[in-house]
Amino acid sequence: MPASSYPSSHAEAIKHSYKLLTEARRAKTNYSSQETRAKLIQSVGAQCNGRTPYEWQLDASLLCLCYFTKSVYLSSSRL
Repeated sequence: MPASSYPSSHAEAIKHSYKLLTEARRAKTNYSSQETRAKLIQSVGAQCNGRTPYEWQLDASLLCLCYFTKSVYLSSSRL
């Protein structure tokens, strides 16, 4: 990504991240944000002595999951 396309402020970066997350959610079929969040919370609790992730950590995890799932799908569809 070219440096000129990076958000210039923290607030813009947050807004951009949520926009990407929303777009990724819409692109998914048979996707439930609530169900995925619940599974992530359960998984983190099992791995981290019962701790619960912060909302921003869940948002970041979902964004990464959606992004990488989409990337894997796109790269495999080119074969």
